[in-house]
Amino acid sequence: MISSPISRTSSFSFLLMAVMLCGCATTGTATLRSGQILTPQDWEHLEVVTAYDAVAKLHPRWIESQADDASVAVFLDGGHLGNATALRLVELQELSEIRFEPGHQAVNSLGPGFAAGAIHLRSRS
Repeated sequence: MISSPISRTSSFSFLLMAVMLCGCATTGTATLRSGQILTPQDWEHLEVVTAYDAVAKLHPRWIESQADDASVAVFLDGGHLGNATALRLVELQELSEIRFEPGHQAVNSLGPGFAAGAIHLRSRS
């Protein structure tokens, strides 16, 4: 079978695009776990103390208002702490994980008052 220059170019373009997409998906420290979970490995290199500072540096969109007049909700080990400013009260050394739940998922799991999403903090055991 003889391939035309056009089909070879198309195949090469497709292969190049696939390689580039794979490279984009695996770069950056905090994007390796689907971009919604931070662990001590993600923030240990930062010179920050609080959960707010780590999130502001690594995922600032998590704490920006994503719904009209709403703020992301913050939970610590399942208990509601408040909005994004509550992250300033929690030191990173106390945490094993920071997980973001987008608004559409938070509405399904927590209720209609959580359209801006939720940040779940897990304490070290």
